[in-house]
Amino acid sequence: MMNRGIVTEPGQAPKVAVPPNGTKHSPNLAKWLNANRRAGGRPSVYRNIDGLRHIGWLEDDGWFSGARLWRVLGDGRRVKVFAFPPAHGPWFKEADFWDRYEAIGRCAIDEAHTRHFIGDDTRWREDGDTRECLWCGAHRQERHRWQQIIEREGWRPVALAALANPHPKGDGV
Repeated sequence: MMNRGIVTEPGQAPKVAVPPNGTKHSPNLAKWLNANRRAGGRPSVYRNIDGLRHIGWLEDDGWFSGARLWRVLGDGRRVKVFAFPPAHGPWFKEADFWDRYEAIGRCAIDEAHTRHFIGDDTRWREDGDTRECLWCGAHRQERHRWQQIIEREGWRPVALAALANPHPKGDGV
């Protein structure tokens, strides 16, 4: 049975089609979802008290089974599911995450459009000094250029400092 791009099998969590690199949906997230299927449905996305996103299942006893979402995006199916005790909570569920993700892809994870993804070259349409996000269609950026003067300080061995400036007092030999 096919439902919004997700293939379901009787008695199992949905299996997700793995998109190619460069599309708005994450191939690594799809691989992790397929490697961590459970009866009862796909995992939810939660934020912990620090605002970090995790993907997984919140158990009735307060334990959370899952992984950091950014790790999943980077390492896919290699990311293991860990059990986080209730002390790591409270967990705040992003109830509309999957609807937003299906509509705008990885932009639902990077709302500020400041992160770089594999296939990022397909994310933007550039026109001079402006660019528009092709994944969500709702974000524009302008290129800004600036110069920075950076003062550095460090320690060098005396022998090297003497070679770099053999006449420190201006003797000018």
